[in-house]
Amino acid sequence: MGAGTAGTVKQFISLSTLVECECIEGKTRQMRKMSRLVAEWDQLKHELGEMTTLVGKKDIEMALLKAQLTKTQTDGSITKEFNELKSEKFSPPVTNY
Repeated sequence: MGAGTAGTVKQFISLSTLVECECIEGKTRQMRKMSRLVAEWDQLKHELGEMTTLVGKKDIEMALLKAQLTKTQTDGSITKEFNELKSEKFSPPVTNY
């Protein structure tokens, strides 16, 4: 506020006004609650960033697996392998008499 000048009226600002305008930190419940909420907000932003990264990695992994599946289906090797397994498992055993 500066130094006082002779002949002027001194102005007072109450502690509650300074706390309300967040010029100083008071030991009030509201400030503690606000500080806690800001800390929680920062933590949630950090966790959201981690989850976004994880989801991005999973999206890439899924895209690679889909591409691999499409390539395998296009090559026809799945059908060939399936038919071979099916014929081995479900065909009646051949007996020689």
